[in-house]
Amino acid sequence: IGYTTKLNRAVVGSHTIIGEGCTIINSIIGKRCKISDSCKIYNSIILDDVEIKDKVEIHDSIICNNTTISINESIIKNTIIGKRIDLSKELA
Repeated sequence: IGYTTKLNRAVVGSHTIIGEGCTIINSIIGKRCKISDSCKIYNSIILDDVEIKDKVEIHDSIICNNTTISINESIIKNTIIGKRIDLSKELA
């Protein structure tokens, strides 16, 4: 977990990596996730083996297993994203 990352009412699974400058509030992060720098996650559930790239914001959402969100600076609100989704491919 990055030195400047802030966690409040958060649960983080084993072997999860969280970068610098992240804010995670009232959320659950699964096992083996990779959350890059400056991400913000609020009131959300991130299941196992999820990768989230730099500066992504997630609010009131569920991100299912084996998903990659690799569009920097995107905002996801009130959304459920299914298993094995690569969001960069879906939007390209």
